Amino acid sequence: MALDFNKLRYLSRNLTFPEIMKSGVKIMNDLPPRVRFLRSIHSIFVLAAIVGTACTVSPTIVVAQSLDDWKTALTAANNDQGTPSIPYESLRRTAAEQQDIVNNLCKTEWSCKSLGTKSIREDINDRLPGKINENKNTLTNLNNDLAKAVTDDEKRSIQEKIKKLDEETERLSNLLKNKTESLKNDLQEIDTRITQGTNCKNARLAVRKAFQDAIDKAKNESDPDIKAIANQLITYWEKGNQKHVEAVTKADEGIEICQKCQKGDL
Repeated sequence: MALDFNKLRYLSRNLTFPEIMKSGVKIMNDLPPRVRFLRSIHSIFVLAAIVGTACTVSPTIVVAQSLDDWKTALTAANNDQGTPSIPYESLRRTAAEQQDIVNNLCKTEWSCKSLGTKSIREDINDRLPGKINENKNTLTNLNNDLAKAVTDDEKRSIQEKIKKLDEETERLSNLLKNKTESLKNDLQEIDTRITQGTNCKNARLAVRKAFQDAIDKAKNESDPDIKAIANQLITYWEKGNQKHVEAVTKADEGIEICQKCQKGDL
């Protein structure tokens, strides 16, 4: 009779270590008589098989938290330390990793309020080309007038107008070129800020989820001493999660502003 490795996977993912050992012994007792001589070394076998399967199939074994773990977590909560207040090691690690991302991305300026593109687009697409074309038409008329001019004074006056208009047209053309390049750079910066804002939001959501998972687990604690601490931590975590909800809302608003700037609506 072969060992049921599906059962081993279930054990590694869902039981505490003492429960794993107990169930492992049951698996050994189910072996046929011809191999029961293995009982003399079944403890070593079970340890190697179960722990080995846990490491290769499921890296996380659910380990019961001690009362000291909960007391340490409560101290962290009382000092408003955030993620260290989670007594569940895997959730605490996840929250801490994501909080590092929040600290790196969310607290660095990524607002697009200064990157509105509506006005510069109007300059590029309408105002400047319109003025340049108007000047070119005027230059055409002036050159026609110059060809018809009779006196030197008339010619000199028209030539001065042509010179000024040429200079103005060149200035506007350079301005159009610069604004086009500026818009390109602004759009690249907006893309960068949208990415940063989105990653910031996702990290906040991940932190919030870690705390929500901790809340759900803590509500199921049955030990009276732990439950008393868990109730205090749940209150603390729920307040913290509300702050994350507000922060996510602000991130959404910031991303929306960036997207409007990107489209030229702002």
